Amino acid sequence: MSPRDFGGDFEELDELFSDPEDRRLAAILTSVQAPEVTADPAFRSQLRRELMQEAWGRSERRRRKGGGAFWRALFTPPGFAWAGAVAGVVMIALVVVALSHGPGRDGTVYVTYNVDPIHPVAAVQPIEVKFSQPMDPTSTQAAVQITPATQVNFQWTDPTTLKITPASGSFAPNTQYTVNIAPTVAKTATGAAVPAVKPALFTVAPTPSPVPTPSATPSVSPTPPAAISGEHQVASGSASAMAWLPDGSALLYIAGDGRLMKASASGSAPPVAVAGPGVLRFAVSPDGSTAIFASAGAVSTVGVDGSKPNQLAAVATLAVGWSADKPEYVTDSSVVTPTGEVKLDHALAAGSAVALSPDGSRLWYGGHVLDLTSKKVSDWPSPPPTFLAWSPDSQRVLYSNASGLAVAAFDGSSPVTVSGSVVSGASWSRASLIVYSGGGGLRAIDLTAAPPNDEQVAAGEYSQPVLAPAGQNLAFARSGGIWAARLLKGTTASSAAPLDKAAAVVTSFMQARAGGSADQAQGFLDAQGRRDFTTQGGPQLLRSTTPKLSRSFTVLSGSTASGARFVERLVLADAAGKDVDQLDETLTLVTDPSGAILVDHAVDGAAFAYGGGPAVLAVTRDGNSYKVEFDSDLTPASVAGGIRLVDAAGKPLALQPSVQGRTLTLPAPAGAGPIRLVVLPGLKDKNGHGAAVEYDLDLSALAPGAAS
Repeated sequence: MSPRDFGGDFEELDELFSDPEDRRLAAILTSVQAPEVTADPAFRSQLRRELMQEAWGRSERRRRKGGGAFWRALFTPPGFAWAGAVAGVVMIALVVVALSHGPGRDGTVYVTYNVDPIHPVAAVQPIEVKFSQPMDPTSTQAAVQITPATQVNFQWTDPTTLKITPASGSFAPNTQYTVNIAPTVAKTATGAAVPAVKPALFTVAPTPSPVPTPSATPSVSPTPPAAISGEHQVASGSASAMAWLPDGSALLYIAGDGRLMKASASGSAPPVAVAGPGVLRFAVSPDGSTAIFASAGAVSTVGVDGSKPNQLAAVATLAVGWSADKPEYVTDSSVVTPTGEVKLDHALAAGSAVALSPDGSRLWYGGHVLDLTSKKVSDWPSPPPTFLAWSPDSQRVLYSNASGLAVAAFDGSSPVTVSGSVVSGASWSRASLIVYSGGGGLRAIDLTAAPPNDEQVAAGEYSQPVLAPAGQNLAFARSGGIWAARLLKGTTASSAAPLDKAAAVVTSFMQARAGGSADQAQGFLDAQGRRDFTTQGGPQLLRSTTPKLSRSFTVLSGSTASGARFVERLVLADAAGKDVDQLDETLTLVTDPSGAILVDHAVDGAAFAYGGGPAVLAVTRDGNSYKVEFDSDLTPASVAGGIRLVDAAGKPLALQPSVQGRTLTLPAPAGAGPIRLVVLPGLKDKNGHGAAVEYDLDLSALAPGAAS
């Protein structure tokens, strides 16, 4: 724009703005006009001239009086420019001084990181540590502490920035790390020791899981299936008591010679002794790893593989059971629970039934029910009926009387007759299904029908029937032997749960739980699954108090006779988001009659501290070897004494393991039957730290041919 475009008096602008560029800018700004202004151009020019003249006149009057010369000069455009320049120089000088002397002028070193607790990072992302002063590389690298223990490489990109990368090329997935600078170890370039600084806390995102090979879709049979199939003998001889492991993979029973035995559901291997002889009664723990058993003068526990026998007390007992994952037992005068002893206020009549409920919260004894928490006793009418079984949720009792078979609440209220048959042995391991032997065969009662529907499933000898808590496996006695079969009537066919689709269901189920959506999570449970998550001492669907579920991931997945099995690691965090505890939860998924894949069974393992030594993250099978991934880099010399593979009898198998960083490879023994992985505290990470507790993992879902 040229001066002629202005339309005002440039003599006045010459006196106000000595610099030509300033005058040009003033002309440009003054000439700008809004589109909506429609005033007369002559009026605008005259008004502008008068305003400029008035402003200059006032300035001249102040100048003649001799006051404000400095401030007038300061607030002219040249004065403003010089003042801004001086202020800029002062600010730059202050920044230079601050950086040269460290924050706060006291030598304090500040540390920042490129990670945080909220945003998961990729396993291959380097960790950058930024210091506010140049650092001494040797002492700084020696001060870096990483948990879980990880071998790392260091690279200085400049005197203040340290890049940390794992020697293996990646951090462990599904793992929360802490990076700390040990106090007073790291030094600045000038030799000043760095005091304690805030550590970095970050979580590595999970590695995308490979999609399991889809199972072949079974063809639909045009005719209704049989009610029972696959009958086969699993052991010879008689049994005084039988109980399935929770997932239906094996059966425990007391043989005629008093030994506690274990038989596989398939019957493919000979039964193995777990304890005894002299076993009178037993009960399997909710996670299926341990049994409590009683002999004539003692009560003990033992692993279901026969390992780790442990006598609890030298005392005669009348009943044994479990309260969550802790054993409890009944003497002639009291109940010994994990939290203390509860006295019985009624004498036990000779020959009367004594039975602890499945969750260990109640005791039936001689027509009385004792609540072990409130100590309240509910007295049933006299004479008491014949006790047969507790309901899976410990809320009801199955019994027989002169009218037949009946169900009532634990306090005797709301009785319902469910069958008029004469009963010889009954099993109530499913919330809605009771099986019993009577009327010349095997019968089943559907409790969801109104009234309950009692019908014969199969004719023949089916004494002492016991239905597995999950899947379709049924055990019974016949002709001096112990038999197993698949009960199709009223149960869910576990074999129809493809592993790839079940994996997607598990992911959605765990996301709903972590997000606190109870209704959504319950939509992934069948009746048996809901029973597991509402049983006292059982797994928690949602956690309302800290530590809360922050995330989860799959440790192991595969198929078993009872359905698709997933071992999920639940990671629990405190209010600040720091992982503090973790536990394994075993989920069994089946397909219901409508085709929906649902969680049919859930069992929690014991919680253990997060970051307490090397922890297993994932186990897979590749041909003839097991691959075990840990969260920490391992000390190779500790592997021989820290890792075991044991067979169904609890016998350690010969191993030739190899280790690379945090990955352990174990040969899979041929024809060894069910295998368990045992990690002992003797296994050390690179810093020499061992696990605080022993860790056991059932690998049967990874057996050849098990995966779908």
